[in-house]
Amino acid sequence: CFDLVATSTCVEGLDCSVSMKTYADGEVGVWADIGCTVDLPISRPSSLTCILLTDGLEEFKGEVNGDKNFLSWIVNEQLSVDKFDIERSSDGIYWNTLDVVQASTNTTDYSYVDNSPYKNITYYRLKIKNFNGDIEVSQIIAISSSLNNAEGLISELHPVPTSDVINFTYTGANPGTPMNVKITNMVGQTIIDYSLEINDFNQKVEVNTASLAEGIYYVNISQGLLKTVKRISIVR
Repeated sequence: CFDLVATSTCVEGLDCSVSMKTYADGEVGVWADIGCTVDLPISRPSSLTCILLTDGLEEFKGEVNGDKNFLSWIVNEQLSVDKFDIERSSDGIYWNTLDVVQASTNTTDYSYVDNSPYKNITYYRLKIKNFNGDIEVSQIIAISSSLNNAEGLISELHPVPTSDVINFTYTGANPGTPMNVKITNMVGQTIIDYSLEINDFNQKVEVNTASLAEGIYYVNISQGLLKTVKRISIVR
């Protein structure tokens, strides 16, 4: 049988990736991401409905232009789509449907303009509704609406706690400018320090933390005059 649980980064109302492993006469196997999300229910106990993460999107990205956010996505030609629900969030936890875009048989390229994004960061995802009734959800992208908002440089780190790697998405508004990643320990000693190229909006970044001993660390991210600090815990 299977033991199905949400990842440790989940809180009430948060969309969480789901991991699963088998057990028999004691736990065996390893946790594996099975590629879906769930909205954690408020009441317990309750069932969790798993929404599959789509592999039918060739691309989903966005960028800020003045006071508007521009979204674009490309679907796989083989995908039989009825419509796209564009969902928006100010915190990546609670979501609202911003608009619905009907699919067309004449194109695989779509775009949408959000004329009133949130002040600092706006998170977006697509719910793809197919003609056969299946619903899939895209990965989340985030758009920073303010160059002066240092907290808008990156998304939240995941997974937390972690062991060998942490991931985040660049959510700033200045691709092309290098970003510095520095990890320090609790007494301020620098353990990891390097620069990386940022080439596009919503660029995915992976930081190797395999060399860190178990404990608490601070991830210092800077780009130009902007800087943000995130706390992480390493478990072994």
